[in-house]
Amino acid sequence: MIDLSILEQLSYAANILCIRDGSILAVEGERVMRTVLLNLERKAARDPHRYGSLLRHAEEDYRRIRIAAEFFPHRKAFYAHDIEVTPLHIENLTGGYGGPHCMTCTLERG
Repeated sequence: MIDLSILEQLSYAANILCIRDGSILAVEGERVMRTVLLNLERKAARDPHRYGSLLRHAEEDYRRIRIAAEFFPHRKAFYAHDIEVTPLHIENLTGGYGGPHCMTCTLERG
């Protein structure tokens, strides 16, 4: 199990596609995280009571992830478990509220 921050969850990090044992497709997180933060900033400006706390939490997650240089899916945990990760630049799909699992058709695993 790999722990995910709130920001990573909002950025579709949990939405991966396993294409064979030990090999996954995953959203390249850094770009998506920046987009999520911009959207949260806009929402917090309009409704600080509802989104202000979430924005502050997400900004702290981003600072921590950036300092550790472990943007999803470039996490040490994957290497430690010998999982091959193919990062996908699919910002257009995540903008439609989906990631590699939800926004793709089923593949036959080999």
